[in-house]
Amino acid sequence: MSDRSVENEALVRRFVAAYNDGDIDAALDMVTDDYVSHDVAGLTGAVTRGKGAFGATLRATRGALPDVREELLDLVPGHDKVAFRIRARGHHTGEAWLGAEPRGELVTWECLGIWAVRDGRLAGEVYLDDVPAIQACLASL
Repeated sequence: MSDRSVENEALVRRFVAAYNDGDIDAALDMVTDDYVSHDVAGLTGAVTRGKGAFGATLRATRGALPDVREELLDLVPGHDKVAFRIRARGHHTGEAWLGAEPRGELVTWECLGIWAVRDGRLAGEVYLDDVPAIQACLASL
């Protein structure tokens, strides 16, 4: 594996660790100002542009699922991209989310995607959340 691939894998691991710790500001320090997120499933909107908009998405998810944690299941680092598979789990005890009021249910889903890396920061992503799994959890009670 090239030095760049090793650095990119470490960047993703630091980003996920900061998010899991609830330190959104630290996570956003690893993101470019012009970050672009393509949500293939359309869960949060088709395209989110800019660090601020991406931060709002992270905060909304954590606001709804205060204990949310992401587990890195697969990482395939490359020169300027990192492919990933993540399992996320959290209890819906915070704010309303995706049209559902909080009832304490455990929400678990997987996400596949590719992060783009530029100049040592995450510059964007294309990802696909398992939307039916999220909806099933939110409708479980």
